[in-house]
Amino acid sequence: MPVLDGQGFFMELERRHPELRRRVAFLTGDVLNADKRESLARTGAPTLMKPFDLDEIRRVVRRVASCGRGDASREAAGKGLRPS
Repeated sequence: MPVLDGQGFFMELERRHPELRRRVAFLTGDVLNADKRESLARTGAPTLMKPFDLDEIRRVVRRVASCGRGDASREAAGKGLRPS
């Protein structure tokens, strides 16, 4: 991404809106970079590694969609955010 990579976005999201951190999933094709793999693992967010199949996408989307349906969504709405 031109200005901020996915991990940078996640760090900024944690800083500004930590209640939304469980609503993030990563998609990467960089499976050879050990530092990147470790960094992604530390986030606790689900990660799809390219290539992936439709069942993997469904599993990750269900996981992310089911997180934060309670308090985090209400908190975000109270801040004028629209969690997806």
